[in-house]
Amino acid sequence: MSIRNCGQMYKEACNGVESPPIGITKRFGSNVLLLNILNVIRIIFHNTYYLVEFYASGNEITGNPAKLLNMTDYLVEFYASGNKLKFDLESLKIGKTLKDLDISRNLVFGKLPKNVAGLRMLNVSHNHLCGQLLATKFTASAFVGNDCLCGSPLPACKA
Repeated sequence: MSIRNCGQMYKEACNGVESPPIGITKRFGSNVLLLNILNVIRIIFHNTYYLVEFYASGNEITGNPAKLLNMTDYLVEFYASGNKLKFDLESLKIGKTLKDLDISRNLVFGKLPKNVAGLRMLNVSHNHLCGQLLATKFTASAFVGNDCLCGSPLPACKA
């Protein structure tokens, strides 16, 4: 865990939203194996007031991170690619401070919520998402490898 002062950087990154006095960054290296996301939440929120960044890519974390993401008001970055997270993406509340979301190579299902358009970075590739994409600034690489996503920048949907 590293603690850093959020200060002006956070305020600018979050479109003027007032920042907490201390930002908490959690980084789990690839040596964290077979954790359930609820255990990760307990680790993070033990004596922690604000979670600003979460990095847990390349592990075998299971479960539903929506609870974590939906209860953090100051989260800016969430990187959890290459895990075994399983949840309906539509259940995810994407707060106004969240800027980067990488949940690629997991077991995520459902449709892509409209509010992902406001993100700075998005990668939901190689999951089980379906539906037509709305107009997006993201490239096809952010969406490839899903069960049935279609529409620009992916191939057109079948009638």
